[in-house]
Amino acid sequence: GKPYYDDVLKKVGPLLDFVMPQYYNGVTRPALDGLTNRGRGAMATLDHYKNLVHDIMDGDATRVVFGFCIQDCSRTNSNINAGQASIVLQELATNYYPCHGGAFFWVVKHDISGRWSMSVKSALDNLAVKNSCHLTHFFSSLGAMLEQQQAESTPEPEPNVIILPAPPASAPPPNTLLSPAFWEAFAALFINDDEEPTTPPPAPVMCCPPNYTGLRAYDDCAQYYHCVEGVVTGPLLKVPVGTLFDETMQNFNFANLVACRQKSSCSGTRNLRYLSP
Repeated sequence: GKPYYDDVLKKVGPLLDFVMPQYYNGVTRPALDGLTNRGRGAMATLDHYKNLVHDIMDGDATRVVFGFCIQDCSRTNSNINAGQASIVLQELATNYYPCHGGAFFWVVKHDISGRWSMSVKSALDNLAVKNSCHLTHFFSSLGAMLEQQQAESTPEPEPNVIILPAPPASAPPPNTLLSPAFWEAFAALFINDDEEPTTPPPAPVMCCPPNYTGLRAYDDCAQYYHCVEGVVTGPLLKVPVGTLFDETMQNFNFANLVACRQKSSCSGTRNLRYLSP
């Protein structure tokens, strides 16, 4: 309600990494009414999105992740297919926020063979490169449940999908708080001066096939990195606990569901070494 919005969200907004509004509960219906029309909903989706961006997130649209429902929300007429979701995200980027926060969806089990997510991911990839966006969020709404499901040893769990579109080659420097220099300085506080200094490991060597844009597995699929038009872009990234990176799906998946077949070489191109800033 209004008191919660004014008394809580507006005050803690600067402390939040991102918010994930669910545009599928009947209050807004972007699939039926579009981004700017109210239709039979309580308000236009764009009006609500703008309120979050400017009232809660200090004008930073990259911290507002657009929520869709694949096929579990027929009661509110809020189901949306991949083509419709892509149109909504493209309109949001083209006319209002070139680098917005991307999307998440409900629910993984309805993303049959990854067809919905891969189609929307392709649209987000194109937008990120076209608008020179550093990184677009694309989270499964079940992502927070991953470790809990692992701990409970649920038989044959649904795969968790977290899709990260490739950033452009000219990605801006990372946030200072999360930069390698910050963590190195933080770790130095706990180093015993009496210990022998250790030689840091060499920077990892990665490569991309000519003209290839996508994600490649590394370190027996425990890590991955971005390629943009045949060029390694950004550092190595770790997968969440309990998962491995599946190059075929271009997604994370539960480790027991991944047969790691990472490509160890890039025929026809030279290896590229990424050095952290």
